[in-house]
Order: sequence, then structure tokens, then C-alpha cells
Amino acid sequence: MFRLAEETTGNDKIAVMKILKHLLDEVVDTDITRLARLGKKSDGVARPLLICFEDIKIKNTIMKNLFKMKSLDATLRHVGLNHELTIEQRKEIKTLTDEAKLKENSDKEEKNGDENINDSERKTSGRKIKDFDQKDEKLRLGLLNIRSIIKKSDDVNEIIRDKIDVLILTETWHRSHDEISVLSAKPAEYSYVDYLRPYDANHGGLIIYFRSIFKFRKLELSQLNTFEAIAIKIICNRNDYLFLAIYRPGSLPVTPMFFKELSSVLESMTILTSNLVVAGDFNVRVDRRDSPHTLTV
Repeated sequence: MFRLAEETTGNDKIAVMKILKHLLDEVVDTDITRLARLGKKSDGVARPLLICFEDIKIKNTIMKNLFKMKSLDATLRHVGLNHELTIEQRKEIKTLTDEAKLKENSDKEEKNGDENINDSERKTSGRKIKDFDQKDEKLRLGLLNIRSIIKKSDDVNEIIRDKIDVLILTETWHRSHDEISVLSAKPAEYSYVDYLRPYDANHGGLIIYFRSIFKFRKLELSQLNTFEAIAIKIICNRNDYLFLAIYRPGSLPVTPMFFKELSSVLESMTILTSNLVVAGDFNVRVDRRDSPHTLTV
């Protein structure tokens, strides 16, 4: 459950039961086996709530009745519900996280115990995070128009684990910076920055996942009216790379203002670095030579 305001202790269950009873009259307190806030508490951000039911049929019925959320009173109408993670998936994510921590500790012990181990021996000692101190090392990049990450977090996690160093997602449709699907898509040794569409959180949105060993800085962009964008500067092998992720809604017409704003952003980016990577979904055709948009791009 998302966007339920945090108040005094004990009020969570009262508010949750009010919402659940609105969706299913038969639900009672004893049907809930666990109710807990996820993550560390912070000012101004409501942590998501994990709700576990005694019977999966209750959960399934509630999810089928989500259309009734629109008829809640104004104080609760903004609350969201989803069930993209099963118990098995949560266990799998925890297992992967624990394994990553064990391997990280094992790697540190191995390095301290034998400073003379050669590169070929390192490669056979298990799955590790790739080092980036070699001059010939290359960044492996990925781009995906996900069209909602909510039910695809497992797929994204698997894609990243397949030796992707930086993954850019467009049309994520996520509604909060700490949404469960966003967090579960991230392997333990990765970080992310994101952009939320301010006026319609159920569409748009951008996320950039990257290895935590990279030094990074999120860059502030001027207000844009024709497309969404997020920029991040990453330092790798003593080189800096600037990634600019862009999403232009296909529902909007392609106007001169779009190209003007895009040119302005690119000009400001090229001043900062010569290693600029621009990726995303422009929704502008570039395969028609007779199109003025193709020529402009």
C-alpha cells in the first residue's frame, strides 16, 4: 500500500482496515497476519506498507475490487495498492541480496589473504562485481522502454545482473521514489536516480540504475515543458561520463519548442563533458528523409 500518510502508532491498521473494508465487506482484523512499514522513516515521505493476509483468496478478491478505490473519501483516494511481489519473489530477492553480501565479504577476505592472486584466478573464484581500474574496460549500457515497472521488477533485475553497468528505463510509471517495484528491481550492488512525472504519476517517469562503485552526481536541469529528462554524471576509470535520459510523450505533437528545449539542454551538457550519452524515447521518426523532424534531429 502506497502514499498512506504516517501518523501516530496504531493508526495504520485503522486506516488500512477502512480501505480494505471498502473493497471487501467480509475482511476482518484477523485476516491480516502482518502489517509493517518498509524502509527507514523520513520527513515528508510516506513509507509503503506491506500487508500479508491469512488467505491468498482475500488478497486476490481485494485486488479485483481496486476500481472501488475511486469512491473512497478524499483523504484516502490518493492511496495506491498493488501486489507485484509474491512471497516466493520476496524470498528470492532476500536470498540474492544475502548471497551478494556473502560474496562481497568473501572477495575482501580473499584479497587480504593473497595479494598475489592473478587476474585469471580471480575470474574463476565466483561471480563478482567487475573491476573498473583497467584502461581497456568498457561500460555496458542498456535502454528499455518498460511501460510500467510495477509488474516487471524481476525482469529488470535479471537484465541488470546480465553484466549491465548502466540501465536507463523510460515510461516507468512509478509513483514514488521508494516504490517496492523500483527497489526490488535493483540488485544489492547497484544504485539509482529517478524522475517522477509531477502531474500524472501513472505515466511517464525515468530511472537510471548504475553500479554503486561508480562515483556519481545527479545534475539539476531547467524546467522543461515538452519532454521529461534526468541527467547523471558518473566517474569511471578516472573518466567522467554524463548520461542524459529523455522521454517525450508520443501523445504530444512534435513542435519547434521541443527541438529548442532539447538543443538548450544538450548545449549545457556538452560544456560539462565530452563524454555525453543521450538515450531514451523521443517518439520522433528519423527514418523518413522527407520529414522535417528527421532533418532537425
